[in-house]
Amino acid sequence: MNWKEIDDFWKQYAEETNGVLKIDEQPHSFGKTTEYHYSTDFNGGQLIIEGKIRKSTKGYNTYRTIAFFKSDKINFAELNISRRKGLGKLFGKYSGIDYLGNNTKELIEKSEVEKITGTQKGFKVEYDYMFSESAEFISNKELCTLLLDEVKNRLYHNR
Repeated sequence: MNWKEIDDFWKQYAEETNGVLKIDEQPHSFGKTTEYHYSTDFNGGQLIIEGKIRKSTKGYNTYRTIAFFKSDKINFAELNISRRKGLGKLFGKYSGIDYLGNNTKELIEKSEVEKITGTQKGFKVEYDYMFSESAEFISNKELCTLLLDEVKNRLYHNR
């Protein structure tokens, strides 16, 4: 998908879902960076999805999407999942997912998540690609819901 199609898609998706979208473009000597900031209320917190495209004059473009779920009600600090690299893949594709349910594990793999990091007031999910279709936003929302449920259940059972 080209930059114009991605730009049109993010604008259309924000309008269809009543989300708030802010777009920031910064020119550089080597090209320009375009950042998309989409936000919406979600499951008692706030979901912020940031997409970034670095457009190079030499054709070396990079894409990245990071989703943040913020909530003051739950501590997500124990949530730490990352994709294994190199020989680490022999022990499974991801580290830190052992306690998660099968649906959550499958969605993490299917969505090609790079990393999930928890903090005291939320978590972030990192992808090495730019969301360019509704299914990716929907899948991310589903993943955030599953992670939220997993953390709630874990906190409840550890009392």
